[in-house]
Amino acid sequence: MQRVRDSLAAVRPGVVLACSLVLTVGIGWLDYATGIYLSFALFYLLPLGVVSWRLGRGIGVSMAGFAAAVGLAGDLAAGAGLGHGVTPVWNAVTRLGVFVIVALIIHRLTQALAAQRDLARTDGLTGTANARWFADVARRELAGSHRYGTALTLAYVDLDHFKSVNDTMGHSVGDALLRAVAETLAVELRPTDLVARMGGDEFAVLMPHTDTDEARLAFERIRDRLQLTMAEHGWGVTFSVGIASVTRMVGSIDDLLTYADRLMYRAKELGKDRIVCDDASAIPA
Repeated sequence: MQRVRDSLAAVRPGVVLACSLVLTVGIGWLDYATGIYLSFALFYLLPLGVVSWRLGRGIGVSMAGFAAAVGLAGDLAAGAGLGHGVTPVWNAVTRLGVFVIVALIIHRLTQALAAQRDLARTDGLTGTANARWFADVARRELAGSHRYGTALTLAYVDLDHFKSVNDTMGHSVGDALLRAVAETLAVELRPTDLVARMGGDEFAVLMPHTDTDEARLAFERIRDRLQLTMAEHGWGVTFSVGIASVTRMVGSIDDLLTYADRLMYRAKELGKDRIVCDDASAIPA
């Protein structure tokens, strides 16, 4: 089932709509060809369901109207109105009501599934990716990096003195601080970069097509922006960052995470508030 959903999701919206329209017309022709004693009304739900799921509520409701109109045309052409002129119209109105309800239900289900999927992938406090989703994406990016020889860099960020903020100002302030860090990272990084809260006060950033030097330059700017955010709120927190690139080591994503984490702890050993990269350089405050 997951493969079917993924395959449908990969099809262009225009292709989905065109195929659904053709299928609907085909079902209408079957209604006409088989006469008034055999109805194919149930089969209209197939293209209607696909369109409602893939293209949204508005087009789904429009598709419901189109399917009802095709069904009416099929009934009239087959002579369903010979006995009583209002019968095919009544059937069409009934179908329209059912089709609209189905389109709306499918749209709501799609929204609910998307919300559940987002909850499974995101950290509830900061809205960043959670550790599990980060690892899944990182594995795919690492496989692509190995296959095509592209750069891939991982940065591990730890908040220095975060515990003292929690202890002196309260956990609500600590939560606000973590959200501010996540928001700053989201704004300063590229859309292709992935930010995740790995637990507590630690964040990981996956940077595809980026080598160590490029990541270091980016995090020099990001760390300055984070420090401005901390100063604006009076939060005495600094940032220790470890940066490791897959172009300079070979292994699994767990190896890369471990290496970046080790570099981050090296930054703490050197006095905190600095960046340590896998080329053994350190950028202090």
